[in-house]
Amino acid sequence: MSGRDTTFLLQADPNDVRAHAGLGEVRIEQRRYAEAETELLRAVALVLGTITVFYARGLGLGYLLFLAWPRAFVLAGFSYAESLLLVISVINIHHFLVDAFIWRLRRDPSYAAAASAS
Repeated sequence: MSGRDTTFLLQADPNDVRAHAGLGEVRIEQRRYAEAETELLRAVALVLGTITVFYARGLGLGYLLFLAWPRAFVLAGFSYAESLLLVISVINIHHFLVDAFIWRLRRDPSYAAAASAS
C-alpha cells in the first residue's frame, strides 16, 4: 500500500485499523519514525478498543443468559435449578439448529467425508 492509498482510506474511515497500520509501515519505509509511531499506536488503540467492546458484550450476554433469564423463570414459578436447566436446554437446541444449518450450507465433499467418518 502506498502512503496515498492509506491516506485516502483514512479519509473514508478514520477508524480503519489496517489503514493506520499501513500508513505506519509506509512512514517507517520513509524513515519518518515519529509519524510511524503515532499511526501504529492509533492502530493498536483501535484494536484494543474493539477487543474490549467484544468482551464487554460477551459478559453482558452471559449475564443476561445465565443470571437474568433464569431469574425470570423463577418469577414464573420454576425453581432456580429448573430455570437454569431450561435456559441451557434452549441454548443447546439453538446450537443444534444453527450447526445443522451451517453443515447444510457446506456441500463440499470433504465436509461430507469428515461427517461420515465419526
